Amino acid sequence: MPLTYIFKAKLKLLTELWIEGIYDLKYLPNWLFYNNPNLLELSIRKCLNLRELPDGLGTLNSLERLNINYCPNLERVGDIGAKESQGSLASLKRLEICDCDALMYFPCEMLGSLLEKLELKNLSSLKNLPRIIDCLTKLDRLPKFKIIGVLQFMATYSGGQLIIDVGMKVSMETVDGLLQRCNSHSLVELNLKGREGWGNLPESIQHLTALYYFKWEDFGMEELPEWLGNLTSLRGLRIKNCKKLRRLHALRGLTSLQWLNIKGCPEISIEQESDAADSQWPNISHIPNIKIV
Repeated sequence: MPLTYIFKAKLKLLTELWIEGIYDLKYLPNWLFYNNPNLLELSIRKCLNLRELPDGLGTLNSLERLNINYCPNLERVGDIGAKESQGSLASLKRLEICDCDALMYFPCEMLGSLLEKLELKNLSSLKNLPRIIDCLTKLDRLPKFKIIGVLQFMATYSGGQLIIDVGMKVSMETVDGLLQRCNSHSLVELNLKGREGWGNLPESIQHLTALYYFKWEDFGMEELPEWLGNLTSLRGLRIKNCKKLRRLHALRGLTSLQWLNIKGCPEISIEQESDAADSQWPNISHIPNIKIV
């Protein structure tokens, strides 16, 4: 049956709605969401000419799963929260928006307290990424998330692992806020790629006391922060492309560290002779496995 006739029927009482591969679809009717308040799952995929979703999306207070995938001309995802009452999309648990290159704004009202999983991928025109991350940090519980291909920023958080590549648009304060919301007792692996203009690591890292493996790269510090010694569970440390780094005194306090890998840090001097003035060997000699290239 053609989609036009389906929409004319003004379907009601739907709990699941999948719309896929309808290439001439540009707009969904305004009544579609208003007439189906019990919708639990909405999936819209491969609608190449879809331009926007109607404002009624914000009325779906029972919606638990929302998937919008490969709609490259989608510019607008409703006006969530602006015209609706508080608590719109309050039941949303899983949210995925991928490969929508024209989308410029993501409504942060979608990020509710019940959200368990968020994926934003290949949204090359998105303008409000810092605001999205700030909204994530204000949730009572940080959900699993994956943000890739948005303003050169990349971040994933799942299974005790956090990976962040800040790109050029995200501030140190935003990253620090994100780290503060991680569960300090369950995060065991952290990969952090910063910027050379950042002269230190985000200070909230010192509270991640369960951290087992830590890798960072592209920071501009000359010495390591003394609070690094607070990471008493740390077993593996990798430092890469920190071209100004000279002093490793803070590693003396990491007595549980089993291996250290340093790459692309040309200012670090490692001379095992005790009379070498700038040698960092006394600071790392207690570590069983060391590789410096």
